[in-house]
Amino acid sequence: MGKHLTMARETAEIVGVVGDVRGTGGDLSAPIRPEIYAPEAGGWPDMQFVVRTALPASALEPAMRRALAGIDSGFALGPVTTLSGSVDRALLLPRLSTSLLTALAGLALLLVLIGVYGVVAFSVAQRTREIGVRIALGSTRAAILHLLLRESTAILVAGVALGVAGAVLATRLLAAEVFGLNASVVGTLAALSLLLALAVLCASLIPARRAASIDPMEALRNE
Repeated sequence: MGKHLTMARETAEIVGVVGDVRGTGGDLSAPIRPEIYAPEAGGWPDMQFVVRTALPASALEPAMRRALAGIDSGFALGPVTTLSGSVDRALLLPRLSTSLLTALAGLALLLVLIGVYGVVAFSVAQRTREIGVRIALGSTRAAILHLLLRESTAILVAGVALGVAGAVLATRLLAAEVFGLNASVVGTLAALSLLLALAVLCASLIPARRAASIDPMEALRNE
């Protein structure tokens, strides 16, 4: 504060400092750059005004043009847009990318559920005789259910570990495209890992319960 800057052979005094502003050029992913706010007498070729109002932009624009013409008929008012409209245009591509990634993530989760269910169901079908012998020798249905779910959980833990590692790597690659991604990545990964764990366990529970209810005599007779 109070120091001076020389711009275009003119010296200006610093009278205030504001916080960082992102996206002044329309690109929210662009790095923050140094900017200067100068008074109207600074000789800039054009200026931008921000008007706060409860009226819709379509009703306010004619009044703004009339007010400007009343000051000087040589002034020209450029396009008028709302702040929300400017933000929507700036976020159009990031939102499109996010929607596409969300759709692909949902499809991937569905494929994971189908794959886990198919693998567990196939494993149970291959071990029908083994499960029947275990039950015939005194193993309880709860123990059979615990055995099958434990195996599914081991696969789940390995898959989540690899998935989190890949997500962290992908986050670093996408951080430049999605503003504020790093700030929420930990909570997002934790929530998605929990969701995936619940989904995989639910997909494993159906064939595991079916296996635990196998009649040992029927299983041995089929073999």
